[in-house]
Amino acid sequence: MTRVVLGLGVIWMVAGALSAAQRGNEPPAEGEWTGRLDYGVVAVGGETTGIVLTTESGRFELEPADTAMRNHMKSLNGKQVVVRGLLRTVAGVEVKERHIIKVTNITAKATNI
Repeated sequence: MTRVVLGLGVIWMVAGALSAAQRGNEPPAEGEWTGRLDYGVVAVGGETTGIVLTTESGRFELEPADTAMRNHMKSLNGKQVVVRGLLRTVAGVEVKERHIIKVTNITAKATNI
């Protein structure tokens, strides 16, 4: 019985190490993205930051630096914005890969009239 428990423990540790490697422990990439901000987004299992930037190259979740920035993002809901920050990829449960930008700066995109 002890061998079975010990064997299961080793399998559990190896599986944990593999899943850690699959989580993408790569360093975040700094960049700038332009797109439409949607605030108050919900996802299955609550697997979202609740703030999404939709660009020509895809969808990114936004992680505000602080409460003031979160409130500013809320005021920009539905608008075109320019976001600067650090992009990281996180393994999800319902969504295989989540692309999350830790925002360092966000501004409304200037419109040409």
